[in-house]
Amino acid sequence: MKNQWRAHTGLLLTNLLFGANFSAVQSITPRLIQPFGLNVIRVGVSTALFWLLIVFIPHKPGIRREHIGRMVLCSLTGVVINQLLFIKGLSLTLSMHASLLMLVTPVFITIAAAWLVKEPLTIYKLCGLLLGIGGAIMLVTLKENSGTGKNVF
Repeated sequence: MKNQWRAHTGLLLTNLLFGANFSAVQSITPRLIQPFGLNVIRVGVSTALFWLLIVFIPHKPGIRREHIGRMVLCSLTGVVINQLLFIKGLSLTLSMHASLLMLVTPVFITIAAAWLVKEPLTIYKLCGLLLGIGGAIMLVTLKENSGTGKNVF
């Protein structure tokens, strides 16, 4: 049970950092650095940390030669292009709008998994989706109480 709490705590911290990411990126771009430059820094640091971690892991992951092309393609589409478009789009809008658009991702993935892979819709998944959608509805309908639209950072 202890490992489960560690995993949940790690996921909570990751989501909190990801949520702060919207305001942090928007406060940095484009005044201090252009969106594409910020993306180069983020991807470069992440790549360096990844390879540094690989070097110091006692158990080496088995990367086969035939998987390298797929790994490069996935890194380009999943990290470079995705983050490039995310940061550029975020620099053009309010962080609140971007975070509301990001709400669509888990809804889409859950529906696609249930439809295509026949993954069951459990009560936990439905409750999580309803909480997320409920929060988005509150943000949109109570916008007179949501402040000036300025970022936190």
